[in-house]
Amino acid sequence: EYLKIDNSQEGLFEKFNTLKEVGLAWFEKEALNTFTLKKCPSKSKDEMIQQVLGKSPNDVSRKLEGKEYYIANAMVYLSIFRELLTDDFIQRFSPSNQLDKLTIYNYHRLFQSALLDSLVLLNKFCIHIQKIEAPYGCGKNPNQHTLTLYQSLRQSIYGQSSYHSFIEVEPDLSISIIRQLLEIRVRRAFGVLAVYSSDKNSFEPLSMSKIFDVLKPFESNIDVSMPLSCLVRVYGWSNIFLHSGQKEYSWNHIFVTNYLKEFSLGKPSNEKGWSVHSGISMDKSTFEQIHVNLEKIIPENSQIVTCKPEAYISNA
Repeated sequence: EYLKIDNSQEGLFEKFNTLKEVGLAWFEKEALNTFTLKKCPSKSKDEMIQQVLGKSPNDVSRKLEGKEYYIANAMVYLSIFRELLTDDFIQRFSPSNQLDKLTIYNYHRLFQSALLDSLVLLNKFCIHIQKIEAPYGCGKNPNQHTLTLYQSLRQSIYGQSSYHSFIEVEPDLSISIIRQLLEIRVRRAFGVLAVYSSDKNSFEPLSMSKIFDVLKPFESNIDVSMPLSCLVRVYGWSNIFLHSGQKEYSWNHIFVTNYLKEFSLGKPSNEKGWSVHSGISMDKSTFEQIHVNLEKIIPENSQIVTCKPEAYISNA
């Protein structure tokens, strides 16, 4: 009954009400019993990022053998979907309103995937931690198929509803966008685009790992919406999917997207409105010292290709 969700407006309206009233509470009770906990522990968003995202394949393997990974994932799932299921949102699916088929499809897919993933999570806990058989008769393909990648490529060009693409979406591909968003945001914030080698007469990227290493000593002098360790973790997590096609739990795309909002879009910097640059800020001396240290790690006869920093630099 928990997994059942009809692909219709009336079915979604009924399911959303049921989830809000009893469905998510049922899962929480089931998860606490599985984890042998009396209540969900209190965790900050930074802590949950550290616990649900593996920053390397080896880190993912270690997390699968630890209880906190599963607890944090269950908490993220419950938090995200309780936040989504507001009264106003549910009321939009009332049979008295008229919704297009694409909206119905998109939300049916989102909730169907999340419901399935939530039980897959508990199954994996039983297998990896309790060393018992999975209690729920469900599973998922852990890998992204190249066929769906190509279909999604066409969709990104022609749109979800067109004569040249299919309607089905692949949410895991959002991880590729997260990866590119994070890299471009960091490079442009600190004005570091590439390295030019006069010996080779070529432009080459300065690896993100080297940039992160240079930023680490200045972390306390840089105002950003998250700890540098979390930024590095999100970057490493997104790299795993980019290079392996390993799928994620469906709530983590939403969680990471929400987590990166201020970092990506900035925050109100003054009474005049929003500023993207305000998402990362530092003083002029910090910015200049970062560039001095970056110059020290590039090869001889090379120079950093810079741009105007997309960050707020005080005392500039």
